[in-house]
Amino acid sequence: MATLVKFDVRSLPALKVVGRAVRVRMADEMDDPVPELWSRCHGDGTIDELASLETFDPSPVGWMGDVDARTSTFVYLCGVLLPADATVPEGFDVRDIGPTSAAVGWVQGDPDELVPVAQELTEQAMSDAGVAADDSAGWALELYDGTRFTQPGTDGAVVLDFYIPCLEPAGA
Repeated sequence: MATLVKFDVRSLPALKVVGRAVRVRMADEMDDPVPELWSRCHGDGTIDELASLETFDPSPVGWMGDVDARTSTFVYLCGVLLPADATVPEGFDVRDIGPTSAAVGWVQGDPDELVPVAQELTEQAMSDAGVAADDSAGWALELYDGTRFTQPGTDGAVVLDFYIPCLEPAGA
């Protein structure tokens, strides 16, 4: 069972999410292109190439945004975070984020159970802390930290970092 083990609000500078993107149908779990995208990005060297650049964080990320309510789809971008002024190699998809505040939930559990509940657990922590989402930002992000996600504990559990742009909490 996945659980939230840490929650905080961080300030993010202006960044670029750079990688490969696919459009995903929200209600179509049977034809989810995201696992194949991750497989392709690791297999073709995309993640290694991008992580070798001057990154903000070399950990792979999954960015979700560009929601189209008319078609019930969104864009999922598999990549890394680069500084806003970084030169992007030709042929990659890019999305700009920040500067912004972001609520960050560390969700721990079996790797296969984290993604479906990470957003919900982070949103609950935001509500509990009185932190409002910045819906105008239009994105959320999974960060697969090189240590927390790739080195399971003795119980096999890993930690996924889930980011949601937020408004500054009262009194911040």
